[in-house]
Amino acid sequence: VRVLNDIDIMPLSKVQIGDHVLVHNDDNSSSNSRRKYEPIYAFGHYDPTILVSEEYLEISINEGNKKSSLQISNNHMVFIRQKNNHVAVPASDLQIGDQLLVNNNNTNGIVTDIRQVKSA
Repeated sequence: VRVLNDIDIMPLSKVQIGDHVLVHNDDNSSSNSRRKYEPIYAFGHYDPTILVSEEYLEISINEGNKKSSLQISNNHMVFIRQKNNHVAVPASDLQIGDQLLVNNNNTNGIVTDIRQVKSA
């Protein structure tokens, strides 16, 4: 991770709340670089002692001539296109027809189906 005021790339394990890390800037109204520094405000960590919901979403996506699916929790944050920007929303807010950011090349896939699934 690139951290503001740091010479080298820092391991993610060393990043602290309040550090400013290099992120992708999707603000099309800006003539600035497509990269900028944003502050870290929270961390999410896997904790095997916490009971995890047995339900998840299966999201079908159409990326032109490629179809794929994504299995994630309801609270997982995803990026969708709204107007000319990508905004983060919980997966539970996704709707059929939303344009979902699917990779680092700024490619959008169209959400074609959303199913609530219970794990076995």
